[in-house]
Amino acid sequence: MLHCRCNLRDLTPVGVNRLAFRATNHCLTGCGIGEVLGLVLATRWGWGDAASIALAVVLAFFFGYSLTLWPLLRAGTALGAAVGIALAADTLSIATMELVDNAIILIWPGAMTRGTRSSGARSRSRSPSPGGRRSSSTAR
Repeated sequence: MLHCRCNLRDLTPVGVNRLAFRATNHCLTGCGIGEVLGLVLATRWGWGDAASIALAVVLAFFFGYSLTLWPLLRAGTALGAAVGIALAADTLSIATMELVDNAIILIWPGAMTRGTRSSGARSRSRSPSPGGRRSSSTAR
């Protein structure tokens, strides 16, 4: 049984399965944060596809590992052991997620530049003006 040091006055027992769930959940969240942040920053800086994918992958690994370490360290795992656990447990997971995500971006033309269907449908289905007549801006 491991103990979580969330509060210095309270040592709450944490089972291995619960700790593994927390670490996995944190890894997935961190990976998502890194991926989105990388693409946002690369878009803001006007970078191309290759550079934006590289930045997103680096940040996904960084945030994925960082957020995985959080529950492990809070449970009292030594830093060296926690880093080893995070590397062993999450490297394949993060690499697979990044490979699939970025393959879709590269293979699917316009995947990052297209709008959503709902935004286009909403703009075409404007309701008529009061009285049943179309306003001059929507008349053809």
